[in-house]
Amino acid sequence: MVIESYFQNEIVWPKISVITPSYNQGRFIEETIRSVLFQGYPNLEYIIIDGGSTDESIEIIKKYEKRLTYWISEPDKGQSDAINKGFSLASGEIICWLNSDDYYLPNILFSVAQKFKDNLEASIIYGRCNVIDESGVFRHLTGEPFDLERMLLKYYTPIPQPSAFINRIKAIEAGPLDDYLHYLMDRDYWYRLSLTGEVLFIKEVWAAFRQYLSAKTSTLSADRIEEIARVTEKFFKNKDLPPHLKKLKRASLGNTYLKCARRYTRISQRKKAFTKLMQALFIDIRMAYRQDWLYTAWKLL
Repeated sequence: MVIESYFQNEIVWPKISVITPSYNQGRFIEETIRSVLFQGYPNLEYIIIDGGSTDESIEIIKKYEKRLTYWISEPDKGQSDAINKGFSLASGEIICWLNSDDYYLPNILFSVAQKFKDNLEASIIYGRCNVIDESGVFRHLTGEPFDLERMLLKYYTPIPQPSAFINRIKAIEAGPLDDYLHYLMDRDYWYRLSLTGEVLFIKEVWAAFRQYLSAKTSTLSADRIEEIARVTEKFFKNKDLPPHLKKLKRASLGNTYLKCARRYTRISQRKKAFTKLMQALFIDIRMAYRQDWLYTAWKLL
């Protein structure tokens, strides 16, 4: 059923399905759960997929289980797998996931529903996001208008994941998250969803994203760096890309490999840094004239 049918009667709100993947986030998950359940939204489906937590997470989830649509705790293959499990159970016209250390600001689901009413063909609608530290202290604000070409060329991510909401029809078209990706599954998903419909940015602040040293998104590892390259390579393997995107392949891959090289230097993996640096040069010879390429090469001498 399309979103539009839910607005023929202004009293009826579209169903919004929120998925929370979780694993050993007992110190944060209660704030996450309460931020969803206390939205006061009348047509909410809330699903928690726990990966077999061994801390206090299960006790906390059980406190709220009467208000949950569904929850389970069992081993999985990681965050992407957990989110896909949740999506397969979701029946809402609008779907999203909220990690168990992030939270929504009050009453934002009403705004989300209204934005989808006004933009029925949108694939993603997202707001801004407060970035907070481990204690919940505000650090900065993130989120800016979507520009796929700039995203490919500059390797930045304008969409703060906790504030992103997805048209379920478009999600079915794009397919599930890639469960081989453990760090950049959202970036890969935004790429694919952006090919199915419009991506809209709303200046309202909708969520808070927690950033701290032990958080997965804050870690810099070889696996994470390799995913940076893998996601860009995967995007350009799509044979159905429109011509204006296909022509960005050389520059995008060159920038991506250079970014990987710089990050490998930060964790002192010189051999891998050199390999990525050479890949950047091989894919785009113009790299040899760029200051950032030359600087990275100099650091490896």
